[in-house]
Formats: sequence, C-alpha cells, structure tokens
Amino acid sequence: MFPPNSLLESAHRWHSLGIQTILLEIAGEHGSKKLIRKAKKVEENLFHLDSDSLTEFNFLAVMLSGSGLVCIDVDPATPDSVSNFYSWLSASKIQSSDLLMESTLNGGLHLYFRLGDYKIPNIHFCSWKGICFDLLTDKRIFTSPSSFGPKKYAWLHGGFEKVSKLTDIPSLPSQFFGMLSDHKKYRV
Repeated sequence: MFPPNSLLESAHRWHSLGIQTILLEIAGEHGSKKLIRKAKKVEENLFHLDSDSLTEFNFLAVMLSGSGLVCIDVDPATPDSVSNFYSWLSASKIQSSDLLMESTLNGGLHLYFRLGDYKIPNIHFCSWKGICFDLLTDKRIFTSPSSFGPKKYAWLHGGFEKVSKLTDIPSLPSQFFGMLSDHKKYRV
C-alpha cells in the first residue's frame, strides 16, 4: 500500500487510530525550532495518491489537540538529561520496552501515553531530578520517520509497530505523577 517506514504509512497508521496528522516540508532546523516551508493536513483522500507526489515532505506531525494523548518530550538540554531519565525509569521499575517511545532529531525522547480522564496543559521548559522535559497535550509533535539531513526520529523497542488500536498506547503510569505534580518547583 505505502512504502514501508514512509511518512504516508505512518500517517495512515495514526489516522487508523483516529489521530490527525500533518505532512510538513521542513527547510531548516535549529534545535527545537523548525523552518516550515509547506504543510498539508492528512485526510483520507491523500492515502489514494501516489506517494511519489509527496516527496517534498520530510516531516510528520501528530496533532495532540483532542487526541487524548500526552507526549512527554525529554529534552537533551543538559548532557545528563536523557541518561537521568533512563535511570529514573529503572529506579521506578518501568521497562522502557513497555513504553511507546521514540528518539528525536537531536538526541531526546518522545514518550506517548493515553491520558484517560486526566487534564494536563502544555507545560514547557521543566526540569525534575535532572531531567529536562516538556509535557505536550496541545498543538503538534513531530514524530518518526521525520528526518532532516542525516538526523531523524526513530521508534525504539518496536515502537509504533506494536500499536494497532488506540488502547495499545499505554496509559500514563502512576510513577509519572511525581514528575507531573512536582515539576513547577524545578522549572528552569
């Protein structure tokens, strides 16, 4: 149907879960800032096009608004942020392989969870126990297989392949509640 690991294949998988996506042409990037040249909302009719007609797009964004998902964006803002996160997962008895997680363009992590009945606003530039992160529930988040030059987003531990329905995305584990409730004390 679509080339494996293509933006369109990933967009179709998100679409099958009821999650809106956008294809983007990114012309430049500097850390978390992206220069967007072109954007196209992914709708059903787009899946019937020849994927060769969409070659200018190099990024896929998941629209978090109204999706029922939260993305914890672990930022490599300090040299130990990501390793501190992995250490915290281990100490909290959470297996990273049980999570829907991807590596980001610049060496960070995205973790996707179902929110359930929780209401969490977007919260940026947080630090907790040496972990720099954003909590994202609104707007968009870039996702795999987006790439810019040699840098790319990539699913970890089987990633999106293990998701065939929305309930396959894990609920937010209770161990994360400390991170979510204590973060304001530690804002950077």
